[in-house]
Amino acid sequence: MKLSAAPRSVVHFAACCWLNVQVYSLTLVLAVLFGLIGLSYVLLHRLITGNDRANRRLIRRTISWFGACVIRTGWPWVKVRFVDRQPDAKPPLVFVANHPASTDAFLMAVLPLEAVQVLNIWPAHLPVVGYLASIAEYLKPREWPFDEFLACGSRLLSQGVSVIAFPEGTRSGFGPTGNFHGSAFRLAIQNRTPVVPLVIDGNQGIPPKGSFWFRPGRITITKLPAITVEEYKVMSPYQFKMLVRGQIISMLASSARPAIYTS
Repeated sequence: MKLSAAPRSVVHFAACCWLNVQVYSLTLVLAVLFGLIGLSYVLLHRLITGNDRANRRLIRRTISWFGACVIRTGWPWVKVRFVDRQPDAKPPLVFVANHPASTDAFLMAVLPLEAVQVLNIWPAHLPVVGYLASIAEYLKPREWPFDEFLACGSRLLSQGVSVIAFPEGTRSGFGPTGNFHGSAFRLAIQNRTPVVPLVIDGNQGIPPKGSFWFRPGRITITKLPAITVEEYKVMSPYQFKMLVRGQIISMLASSARPAIYTS
């Protein structure tokens, strides 16, 4: 027996309420646990080893573990799936992802490697996040001279650390994929590093742009095959970024489906 539209909407609203209570309460608990235990362990590790490189690796791993826990706080209302179309791609790599929602940065925890993210201005100034991001050497091209961004990014790639960028620079929400900035592509070209397109789909309303209200849904992160140096060496940075943007848009179009559960 099917429910009428009114009872269905009540059930959906109740599920959304429970989802938001669950996500925010569990995330708060995780933040406290990782803040107390994780940071204490990192500081102890630094005191014992005195190895800054190993300590930064541990901080990046801790941030990734935190993200991996956070993206599971919405289960079973929010389900996350990772599809890897080239699992044998060797780091370091430059990952380029579309940016539909504020949860995108947490979703990067699905990548099983050491990486830093390219930050926009406001996340870099959050009290705890900004501090940890600075220690982990996250990149800030919107605040640094471009030469400094290239130098820091190149040093990280030379150490085997991958770089994750959201070249739209702002969330697209339910709208079309925005234009791409070229910084990440220039970094890849200068260091002759393969670029891996990442396609994030399904979290446009988790939460919607301009809102903190989570809705149930299914999120898929698809890692496409890397674009090698041989493939992009004859391209200009503009041609290169348009190629990657086109691949992401094509993938989104081919997997088009409702992003939000309605019942």
